[in-house]
Amino acid sequence: MIYKQHTKINFGSPIETFNQLQKGVYRLEYDNRKEEYYLEKKPDFKIPNKLYGNHEITRVWKKSYDAFGKTGILLTGPAGTGKTVTAVKFCIVSELPVIIIDQSHTVDLLGFLTSPELGKCIIFIDEFEKIYNTDEQNIFLSILDGQYPSDLIFLFTINDNNKVNDFLKNRLGRVKFKSEYNYLTEAEAVEIIDDLLVNKSYKEELICEIIVTGKQEN
Repeated sequence: MIYKQHTKINFGSPIETFNQLQKGVYRLEYDNRKEEYYLEKKPDFKIPNKLYGNHEITRVWKKSYDAFGKTGILLTGPAGTGKTVTAVKFCIVSELPVIIIDQSHTVDLLGFLTSPELGKCIIFIDEFEKIYNTDEQNIFLSILDGQYPSDLIFLFTINDNNKVNDFLKNRLGRVKFKSEYNYLTEAEAVEIIDDLLVNKSYKEELICEIIVTGKQEN
C-alpha cells in the first residue's frame, strides 16, 4: 500500500492494530490538544550481565501475580541502594508490557488505567513520591482496592517513605509486597571489590568505609 501524509508519500501499511498492548516499554504521555493519553514506545530495558545482591524476589513477585493477578509492589530506601535495578529486573522477568509514568499525570488517569485494552501490564513509577504528592497518590487507591477490574501490577520505588500516603503503604490488600533497601552488606561489598577493584591493597579500607557508612545511614 502507498499512502500520502501531507506532502510525504510512504510505502507500506500506515496502521497496525492490536487487541491488547504488546510486550515492550512505553512512556505515558498526554496530548493537551486532543485531551487524551497515548503511549510512546521506548527502548527495551537492559541490565548488566552480572547483578550484585539477591534479586530472586522478582521471581516470587511474578509467581504471585501469575496465580492471583493484580498486585502492588513497593520498594523503599535511600537513592543508590538498588531499588531501580531490582524493579527493572522484575520488568524483564515478567515478560509483560511496561508503562513508565515519570510525570504527574492526573487528568482522568483513572480512566486510562482502567481501560480493558491495557490487559496484563506493569505500571512502573520510579521515585513515586517525587512525582505524586500524598494527595495525588489517592488516584491509585481505588484500583489497588479492587474497585475496578484490572490485571495491572503497580511497581513503585520510593526514596522517602515519609512522603507516601499512609493509606497506600499500610494496607496489605493494596500493596502486597514491600521491600526495604539499605546500603551494601559486607558480603556484597567484598563481591564487588573482588570483581572491580584494580589495586587490591585498598580492599580492607574500602570494606571498612562501606560498613561505617551503612551504620551511619541506619
